Amino acid sequence: WLGMIFLFLVAGSFLASSTMDTVRPLLSAPSDARKDLPKGSLSRTPFAGMPDPVDAEPLALSERVNTVFVVIASQLVHVLTVAALTGAVFFVLGMILVSPPVLDAWTRGSGRPDGELLGMTLPIPDSLIQTTMLLTAITFMYISAKAVTDTQYRAQFLDPMLDDLRVTLLARNRYRASQWTHG
Repeated sequence: WLGMIFLFLVAGSFLASSTMDTVRPLLSAPSDARKDLPKGSLSRTPFAGMPDPVDAEPLALSERVNTVFVVIASQLVHVLTVAALTGAVFFVLGMILVSPPVLDAWTRGSGRPDGELLGMTLPIPDSLIQTTMLLTAITFMYISAKAVTDTQYRAQFLDPMLDDLRVTLLARNRYRASQWTHG
């Protein structure tokens, strides 16, 4: 368990630090939120008729923490889901392919036919459970590294999420500016 937790922490911190580098420009300059957004991003919303502020109010600490948390959590959940599904495929494949003679050869005769997971005894070989968990953790590390460097992943997942964040910040800026003029 400690080894798996270590692998998840390393990959998660790598993914989080890379995400921070991507989000940091939006946090430091919320007035740049409208940059690169298509016209009419806020059409059919209450913010459509509001003018863009000349100089947006900086994000409060709680807003920064919330923004970073949402983006990092979304990425981690996405990558963890893919890793868990891949682990499930490894597990099913192991259940199909690992026969008692293979298990005996794999563990050199010291394997147990039943395993334990989260305090529950299961009728699944312990070595299969441990191997699946390790492969899932390694898959999580690989996908985390791929998510940081792959332009296709970025175009399909991260860029749309950042565009949504820009639209949200633009709406926030318009709302805050309208509060200044009416308050």
